[in-house]
Amino acid sequence: MRTLYNTLYDLGQELYPATLALLASKGIKPESGVYKSIEVQVQPTFIQLLANEYLEYLSTGRRAGAKKIPIAVILAFLKKAKTGSLTTAQSSIAPAASFLKKSGKPMTDNQLAFAIQTIIFKRGIRGKNFWDIMVKMYEDMGVNKITTDVALTMENSLDNLKIN
Repeated sequence: MRTLYNTLYDLGQELYPATLALLASKGIKPESGVYKSIEVQVQPTFIQLLANEYLEYLSTGRRAGAKKIPIAVILAFLKKAKTGSLTTAQSSIAPAASFLKKSGKPMTDNQLAFAIQTIIFKRGIRGKNFWDIMVKMYEDMGVNKITTDVALTMENSLDNLKIN
């Protein structure tokens, strides 16, 4: 006989790859680090999705005029970009680089970081809009899995019922 934990465990095993597939469909690269932060934990009566807080902001974006991103954070991004660990670095840096290249002089990391900070402050960042889709997907998968397991358990119970 299946327990609630068995059902939740199976559902948790399905949620993880479904989440990664959804993120990929929204253009989020597997190398971005977001994938590594996602973890599904099954408890006796519920499932937890753990992820970097950044996942929510990746979905919602950042409005223009919002509080400026600290230069230190942008410098850390640039450091990763220079080591080649971020494949999207060139496209992310391109607007700021063209902004500063007008002078024809090589840019320092601080100049580039300031330019990126200014562009994000003025233009914002467009979100990937996957959060609501992800929540709906979880609800649908959960209802489907639990309904199916309850129906099978009832069917098995009725099959085992002996009438005198």
